[in-house]
Amino acid sequence: MGDVYTGKNDSSIVLFAKVGGLNWLFTGDLEETGESQLIKAYPNLKIDVLKIAHHGSKTSTTESFLAAVKPRIAVISAGRNNRYGHPHNDVTGRLKDINVHVLRTDKQGAVNYVFKGNSGTFSVQHP
Repeated sequence: MGDVYTGKNDSSIVLFAKVGGLNWLFTGDLEETGESQLIKAYPNLKIDVLKIAHHGSKTSTTESFLAAVKPRIAVISAGRNNRYGHPHNDVTGRLKDINVHVLRTDKQGAVNYVFKGNSGTFSVQHP
């Protein structure tokens, strides 16, 4: 995108990948400003799986971002009983409101996606 960001989180690496027949978006610690820039630069970006930014921080995963990328599945990586309270209830509420299937490492443990060609299967491994 060529923009310079003052916030460290909005300078996160964002990765789009096609894996196992699904479109994936890994958003690092991207926050609202970075999400806005991303959907402005890629207005037709549609994904199947969203790795939720910043462990589900309140400053990420905005309604406008979710409306633009339209994920079907979200993966939230957060430690159990972490000191920041991640993922934030606002984020999980927004995902629930648009019927996104959520996989959470703090509740379900490791999230795996085993694939071959254009198909695959999600599973979780409890700690």
